[in-house]
Amino acid sequence: MDLGVKVIRDTTGARVESGAEDVDEDDEDKEAGEEAHRQREIGTSAYAAERMEDMQRLGASLGNMLKLVHEELLPRMPTDPEALFLGASADFIARRYDGALQLMQTSLMGTADGHCTPKQLAARHYFVGLIAIRILTESDKGEKENGAGKMKFALPPERINELASIAERGMRESLRLDPRVSSPYIDCEMLAQVRHPEDAHKRVAMHAEMVEAACATGKYWVSKMQRPMHFYPKLESKPWWEATDFPWTMSLMAAFSEVRDEVMRMRNPPRGERQTENPWDKVGSKHDAGDKDIVENGAWTELVLLHNDEKVAANVARNRRLCPATLRVLDQIPAASDMARRGIGESTFSALHGGAHLKPHCGSTNCRLTCHLPLIVPKGNVSIRVGNETRQYREGEPMIFDDSYEHEVWQLSDKEEVRVVLLIRFWHPGIPPERWPEAYQHMKKMYAQHRRRIMLPPLQRPSTTDVLPVK
Repeated sequence: MDLGVKVIRDTTGARVESGAEDVDEDDEDKEAGEEAHRQREIGTSAYAAERMEDMQRLGASLGNMLKLVHEELLPRMPTDPEALFLGASADFIARRYDGALQLMQTSLMGTADGHCTPKQLAARHYFVGLIAIRILTESDKGEKENGAGKMKFALPPERINELASIAERGMRESLRLDPRVSSPYIDCEMLAQVRHPEDAHKRVAMHAEMVEAACATGKYWVSKMQRPMHFYPKLESKPWWEATDFPWTMSLMAAFSEVRDEVMRMRNPPRGERQTENPWDKVGSKHDAGDKDIVENGAWTELVLLHNDEKVAANVARNRRLCPATLRVLDQIPAASDMARRGIGESTFSALHGGAHLKPHCGSTNCRLTCHLPLIVPKGNVSIRVGNETRQYREGEPMIFDDSYEHEVWQLSDKEEVRVVLLIRFWHPGIPPERWPEAYQHMKKMYAQHRRRIMLPPLQRPSTTDVLPVK
């Protein structure tokens, strides 16, 4: 396992842990600083040569491990499920995914009842599904059409269907055996993308159906309609919230005219006022790149007001200067400004142009809620569905919802018309201010755990509480 961690770190640069460390952000920053200091100390060329030597030693260790497993272990124990599992793990670390899949499937077929704990068995079924998905995604040509990413695999259709079926069985069995572990919930979405690359509605329906039984246990997600990558436990869960639950919405509505005037000015500068560049960016063009794949049949633009991403720092500074009334309101909402400062939720003017549709999707975390203050609402069907309920936009009436629930938006007015809302993301009221740092660290920890699961086999060190039975 330690060799696997080192291979991943040195070949991809990704920070993963074996599960035995207790690594925090300060430790990561210290390690990065030490590497930078080393490079300055010995020079770029010498540092590159040193890294190459490290990689050569690592390659030799990996080669020795593969040789040991395939030439010594497996010939002696060709049907032993643990030997096969170790062989699959070695192949996975070496990126020999086809071999890993074959060995892992054989291992599971030979695994007798009681040989593994349900938790271990769930991890191994997930591993099978993960390997199948990895084979598929490694063959993805990554072609782009009209700015939207579409999966296009360099595999025969029969092989794609076979791998998708293997992945689906692995994920379903993992969720059945241990519904507490987050990764299968998340990766079912990737599988749904493989099955339905062209149809967002079928994709989200498949994802919801696959996790429904696990959600019913209440061990992780609590609703099949609420499917965020990060899930903070024990928060009140509902798609829609009342604006009156949040006192600051009164200030928001009181400032409606001023805020709307600033939006109108940003969209149509007064005659004689020069605008050196268009302040409205296409969503996903400068940050949160995945968002650009959500929109279809129209344009979706934004003007960022609160965000910590360096890529939009200049825009934020300019917009703060040009929209003082709006920023006065936002600065009075600590739950929004703190979330933006930590980089887990922004505040923007969000403009959806006529004919546009935002495909059904779920936000990244249930730690936040979203407020839409409609500023410009044209005639026609201008609406949003969150969960199973659809509501119409009305100017000046705040709408508050949990974007970790499945949601989609329609703007079916004339093409030259635009819907503009002040979008504010803010901390869920079930997380008081003193727990915001804790929730943020929980999010980072869960992301790190998921990253480890998708990059390393489910190997474990022996412990006093989780030991395999002796044959």
